[in-house]
Amino acid sequence: LKQVIDPSAIQVFLDEGTLFGVARALVNADRIFEEDPGDSDLMAIDKPQSKENLSPGSAATWAQIRKIIEEGLASATRIARAHPENYARSNEKIVAEGVSSASISVVVNTLLQKALECSLDCTSLVCGVVDLALL
Repeated sequence: LKQVIDPSAIQVFLDEGTLFGVARALVNADRIFEEDPGDSDLMAIDKPQSKENLSPGSAATWAQIRKIIEEGLASATRIARAHPENYARSNEKIVAEGVSSASISVVVNTLLQKALECSLDCTSLVCGVVDLALL
C-alpha cells in the first residue's frame, strides 16, 4: 500500500491530523476562559479541591492552558517550517470545517490576551507566537 500512496499525500494527512488536534485542544483551552472550568474535560485530570481554585486566572488552570499552548505552538511551528503549504491548507480547512473560528496562531493570540487580562505570565509564549507568525 505504501508503494501506491504518494509519500507527500501521507505527509499532508499527518500534518493535517496534527494541526486539527492542536486546533481542537486550543479551542477547548479557550473555553476554560469562557465557562466554568469545573465542567471542562481538561480539568478532570487534576481537579483542585475548592471552586475558588477553578477560576480561569488560577495557577493550576493556567498551568494546564500554558502546556496546551506550548505543545500546540511547537507542533504547529514544526509543521509550518517543514511544510508551509500543509500548514496554510490545514488552517483554511480548520476554519472552513468549523473546528475553530480562526487560524491556530489567532487562537493562541486570543488565549495570550486573555491570560494577560488575568495578569498571568505568558512572556515566554509570546516568542512562540511571533516565531509562528514570521514563518
